[in-house]
Amino acid sequence: MLTAHSIQGLIEIAELKPGDTLVVSGAAGATGSVVCGIGKLMGAKVIAIAGADDKCRWLEDDLGVDKALNYKSPDFKKEFIEAVGYLDVYFDNGALKMSSPPARH
Repeated sequence: MLTAHSIQGLIEIAELKPGDTLVVSGAAGATGSVVCGIGKLMGAKVIAIAGADDKCRWLEDDLGVDKALNYKSPDFKKEFIEAVGYLDVYFDNGALKMSSPPARH
């Protein structure tokens, strides 16, 4: 069911298309990693968010996301803005609590 719900969310609800930018919070977990993989298969630019450098390396090296960001980094907001550019879809996996989400000013 996990995969079916992830696919349904990306295709039917978010209407993810090739070339879109997809940001996934909690990307190193079961649901997040499936969503990242589906996003890549659908031709999206995938920006993954995780809470440890080793998880970010795994997401980039093994899962093939375009960029993985550690939300615990002191430069997270700057790195997020640089990596994302324009955001089409944000898959909130409930793992990232941001009191003030990164936004372009």
